[in-house]
Amino acid sequence: MVDLDSIDAFVLKATAFQETIKGISNGTIDATSLSLKDYGILNLEEQHEEKDRIDQKKIERQRLEEERLAAKKQCERTKWWEGAELEYGTRKKEGVGSIEVWQIFIRVV
Repeated sequence: MVDLDSIDAFVLKATAFQETIKGISNGTIDATSLSLKDYGILNLEEQHEEKDRIDQKKIERQRLEEERLAAKKQCERTKWWEGAELEYGTRKKEGVGSIEVWQIFIRVV
C-alpha cells in the first residue's frame, strides 16, 4: 500500500521544482546562485563536498573497525594469558625464580 503522505511530499517537491525551473527560464531566478540540493541535484562544488563527506565517513568507519578489531584481539590475548597463568602458574615449582608463561607453555606442549 502506498503512503499518501509520501505522495503529497513528492507532489510538493515536484511543484516547487517546476516553479524553480519556470523562474530560471523567465529570468526571475539566477541559475548560477541557485542550489538545487533540496531536489537531489548538486552542482560540481556540492558534488565534490558530498564526495569528500562520504570519503571522510568511510575513513572514520574503517578506523573505528580497526580499533574494534585491535581491542578484540587484545582482549582475547589477555584472556588466553590469564587462563595460561591460572593453569600453569607463573613461577617455577622449585622457587628458583620467575618464569614466563610462554616458557611453561612450550615445555608442556
